[in-house]
Amino acid sequence: FDIEGPGGLRHSVSSEMVPVLRAARDLLIERLQVIEGSSVEDNRFSVSVHWRNVAPTDRPAVEAIVDSTLREAPFAGVLRKNSGKCVYELRPDVKWDKGEAVLYLLELLRRRETDFDEYGDDDGVPEERIAGFTEDEWYGGVLPVYVGDDVTDEDAFKAIAPFGAVSVLVCPSGDKVERPRATHATHTLKDVDDVRAFVDELASACAARPSVRGR
Repeated sequence: FDIEGPGGLRHSVSSEMVPVLRAARDLLIERLQVIEGSSVEDNRFSVSVHWRNVAPTDRPAVEAIVDSTLREAPFAGVLRKNSGKCVYELRPDVKWDKGEAVLYLLELLRRRETDFDEYGDDDGVPEERIAGFTEDEWYGGVLPVYVGDDVTDEDAFKAIAPFGAVSVLVCPSGDKVERPRATHATHTLKDVDDVRAFVDELASACAARPSVRGR
C-alpha cells in the first residue's frame, strides 16, 4: 500500500505482493467479462472489483467469482476481501488499513515536529522531552480531523477516536446501498458542498486562534 504526501513523503507496505495482485487482477478480468457492468481496477497494492453498474440479479455472481478466486492458490491465505462503496477490494492479508495509515501519519508528524530519530539531531536531549513535549503531551494537544465517504473509512474513524478526533462520514440521504447503517464517525455531512463549507470554517477558525506551539 502506498502513502504519498508533500515533501517527498512515500511509504509502501507489502510491495512484494504486487506480482500476486497482478495475477489476481488478470484472472478476475477473465472471469468477470461475462458479467455486464462489472470492472476490475489495478490500484498497484490492491485490486478493486466494481459492481455499481451490474444488474441487481447479477451482483451475487460477482461476489461468488471473487470469493472462489480467493480460495485458490496462490491467493488463499495471502489476499483478503474488503467491501467498499459498490466495490470489493482484494488486498494483502496484512495489518494495514486506513486506520493504520492515519496512525502512521500522526506518528510521522509527531516525530517531525519533535525533531528526533531520522528527522534530525536531538543534541543529546532525552527523546521523551524533545521540543518540550512528551509523547503523551503531544498527542494530547492534537485534534485529528478525518473526512471519508466509504465503509473502508470506518477503520480510520475507530483508530482516531481515542484522540477525541472529529471524524466525518459523508453520507447523502437515501444512499443505502453504498453506506454503512452504523458508523464510528462523530459527525455526518450530506455532500461535497457540505464538506467544502466545513473545511472553510475549520480553516478560518484555526487561522483566528493562536497556536500554543507557535505554529
